[in-house]
Amino acid sequence: MLYKGKALRKTDDLISWLVEGAPPEHRNVEDITAKVMLINFAAIHTTSITTTNALFNLAARQEYIGPLRAEIEEVTRAYGWTKESMARLRKLDSFMKESSRLSGIVGLSMSRKAEKDFTFSNGLTIPAGYTVAVASEGIHTDPVGNLRGPTHVQRLQGSARAEMQAQILRSPIL
Repeated sequence: MLYKGKALRKTDDLISWLVEGAPPEHRNVEDITAKVMLINFAAIHTTSITTTNALFNLAARQEYIGPLRAEIEEVTRAYGWTKESMARLRKLDSFMKESSRLSGIVGLSMSRKAEKDFTFSNGLTIPAGYTVAVASEGIHTDPVGNLRGPTHVQRLQGSARAEMQAQILRSPIL
């Protein structure tokens, strides 16, 4: 990429990806800035809301503070503050998952717009242009579907099996 006639050093970051991926007519400060702001909004507000809800849930269920603190101290003492140490925080991961289940960011998920009329085998038709979604909040707080009750916080998982399951911090970015 050139800036004022001089070649710039190739970098591997978000802005470079956006510039390289944009059509030439959109390789300008305004368009790239708008994309960065949109990505930041999506990343920051969801993380902030999830963290805030977890803190509210922790304040409401203070019996989890001790076990979580003990796990964090033990793991960080042994491994420091690293990606590896974050993946070993099984109880914290379990608490965050339960907090997200009980206090999700949105009530609906996986929304899709029908491009053409669609008729199910039972005769129900979704007309073209209509949007359908999954009632995720309703599913996560359904008293019938949750054997322990919709607001029951399941015990903190600390087993090796819990580590085998998908964790929030399994991202290659971290």
